[in-house]
Amino acid sequence: MRVLLIEDDLEAARVLARGLREEGWIVDIAHSGESGDEMAGVNTYDAIILDWLLPDRDGITVCRGLRARGLDAPILMLTARDTVEDRVTGLNAGADDYLTKPFSFAELLARLHAILRRSDLTRPVLLTVEDLTLDPRSHLVTRGGSPLSLTPKEYAILEALMRHAGDVVSRGYLSEHLWEDDRNSVMNLVDVHVGHLRRKVDQGTATPLIHTVRGAGYRLGPADCALGSRADFAANDRTRDGFAPVLSRPRILLIDDDQHAARVLARGLREEGWIVDIAHSGESGDEMAGVNTYDAIILDWLLPDRDGITVCRGLREGGLHAPILMLTARDTVEDRVTGLNAGADDYLTKPFSFAELLARLHAILRRSDLTRPVLLAVEDLRLDPCSHLVTRGGSPLSLTPKEYAILETLMRHAGEMVSRVYLSEHLWEDDRDSLMNLVDVHVGHLRRKVDQGTAAPLIHTVRGCGYRLGPASGC
Repeated sequence: MRVLLIEDDLEAARVLARGLREEGWIVDIAHSGESGDEMAGVNTYDAIILDWLLPDRDGITVCRGLRARGLDAPILMLTARDTVEDRVTGLNAGADDYLTKPFSFAELLARLHAILRRSDLTRPVLLTVEDLTLDPRSHLVTRGGSPLSLTPKEYAILEALMRHAGDVVSRGYLSEHLWEDDRNSVMNLVDVHVGHLRRKVDQGTATPLIHTVRGAGYRLGPADCALGSRADFAANDRTRDGFAPVLSRPRILLIDDDQHAARVLARGLREEGWIVDIAHSGESGDEMAGVNTYDAIILDWLLPDRDGITVCRGLREGGLHAPILMLTARDTVEDRVTGLNAGADDYLTKPFSFAELLARLHAILRRSDLTRPVLLAVEDLRLDPCSHLVTRGGSPLSLTPKEYAILETLMRHAGEMVSRVYLSEHLWEDDRDSLMNLVDVHVGHLRRKVDQGTAAPLIHTVRGCGYRLGPASGC
């Protein structure tokens, strides 16, 4: 993993960089906002650690500038500014997490790993290609059931190849992300290490897995597998560009046994436009997360039947990827590290500021779905999730909040059938069956506003199922 550390305190930066390197990170250091901004523009980083108090431009300005340019690498703000207002400002500027100085190195590592998990949830816990397996947690690598003894550099190369099995991984990318020296000076080193790795992985087997693609790089997979994109690995990694807002009506599960506190928090979230389901025990929360789809989960630690750590681990082991924010009175560094390492995406202690809770929720939701486009477009219909402006043929449409939410859902699934059940479940909080007619009524109003007076209707009813948005020829 390659990280950019933007910190003007030379000694603090040196000490932190040494600790990260001992943990296997590649660290670049910038001592000003300008140099950090430039380095983030020309290099590809897995994460950025950003101070607020920089000599030339403050970290908030740097953060906003990076997000405005489309950079989506996770950003952890690490600063001495420690008020609630400071944390809210940092998170709303585009940071994925905010940690105050003085800090625990163990907590910093846990928070880095948490935002990196959120940045690439498609990564499986166990990587497997044919009979080759790699466990990122234990660093155990086996081929045909037999363990392989790899050096740290060989392991890092193999993990990069396995995470992009079937695709070409360039020598340039490997040198840039796995070495800290000048890239050109280590090109031969890449070949040497890949050669050693190939002998350990493929020697004595009937099916070689590591292949050289002349003039391009390396590919891992069976010889006859379909060749993936030959674009540089770094280019593949940048396809998630965008800094998109979350859905206008996100659905959240609140798991807290304190009924009064849960009721007060739910009321506040609903006033902010969230749909909130409440569970008062670990078991009921676990069941609800298993049968419903949530955009985020707020999870207490101290529950009456099973603790929040057990619930969190169980949800992650069950394959649930929804962002989890732990909200608890347990406030030691060890508690925060335990919660983050259990699979939580963020950790906030009680008592808390509602403004900071909202800012942290929005931060983990931004990270959870960076693939959403900033502007949605179907034919001549446009919807801007940032401004909530909707136009058809260039003319603005005046929609109610519910009509807007329905249209945004249909546009995010353009060409697909969206069921009435889905709409009722995700856009209303009342009993689903009693809302079916309401769905039809609102869709009827929306259809008149979007399609009336146009030659090409876009909203279509799929009888007995739901609705589809797109040109009629796509039915």
